[in-house]
Order: sequence, then C-alpha cells, then structure tokens
Amino acid sequence: MSQIDFRTLAEKVHNEFPETELVLCEKAGERLMERLLDPDTRLLMPACQEKKQRKLLAAKFQQADVPMDRRHWLPISLGIETTDSIFEKIRAALTAVRVRT
Repeated sequence: MSQIDFRTLAEKVHNEFPETELVLCEKAGERLMERLLDPDTRLLMPACQEKKQRKLLAAKFQQADVPMDRRHWLPISLGIETTDSIFEKIRAALTAVRVRT
C-alpha cells in the first residue's frame, strides 16, 4: 500500500462518483460504516484481502441486519497496487453496479 496516495484516491473517487462515500479500513472508516450501513447502502471497501475484510466486517453487517452480499458489499483488495490501479478497480466496480441497477 506504500504506492497508494489515499488522499488523491479519495478525491478521484469523489470527483467521478460524487454520490459515493469512500470508506477505508481504519477506525474512522468503521465508525462511518456504522452510521451508513442499512439495507439501501452499498459499501465499497478498498482495504486488505477480501477474506480479512469479511472477518473484520461481518459483525457490523450482522448488527445492522444487512446481508454481506455483492448488493451491499464490494470489497477491493489493495494488495500491491498504485493509486491509479486501485482507482480503476473502484471505477470498474461502481460502473458495474450502475449497469445492474
């Protein structure tokens, strides 16, 4: 994740998808997720590997009584990526969601 400028990434997401809240896997992101998560919310989470995200977030989804499925949760693994490559993954995920809805 050392090659990712999170401030730039958040700005790019906001500029292209202004209706989207970018939540990063950190304490502030977890608090924001608690306030936002409901059956009408889709959570796009760029963070650690999907398996780790599922383990970390499952309790929050359960507390909110929201299924942890692809309608409500879109994990994006940061892995060895750059700001631009992560943005392209986010763009592809959000574009696919727009097409399906």
